Amino acid sequence: MVEQSLFTMAQYFLAQQPTLFFQQWKQCSDTYPHEFWVAYWSELLWQAALFIMRAKSQGHVEAKKAAFRLPFSFINKDWQLYSADTFIAAHGFLYECDYGLKHGEHSFGLELFFHKFLSGPSRPPSFS
Repeated sequence: MVEQSLFTMAQYFLAQQPTLFFQQWKQCSDTYPHEFWVAYWSELLWQAALFIMRAKSQGHVEAKKAAFRLPFSFINKDWQLYSADTFIAAHGFLYECDYGLKHGEHSFGLELFFHKFLSGPSRPPSFS
């Protein structure tokens, strides 16, 4: 049985490991309401974008000083797989999903968000 861990789930998500991520998601998804998940993923995306911007403008050491709630593997290596724009676009997509849910649309937005983001390391996530 997979142990529930938000930290581990975030690590798999940012490391582009969909199989392990979805095992965690299956364990955790019903633990909290949809509103929690939107806030959780929004925060993670912004923290990741800010980390990348700091690392590129102030250096990796300075960025690490302000790395809040990010998995160690992301802070140490996985951040280099992304641009800050990737996380900004993903956040915008997540916002649209949340808006739709609050206005009566179905709740499959998070799953679509995950699938778009986890398209694979050889193919950058596309949210256009």
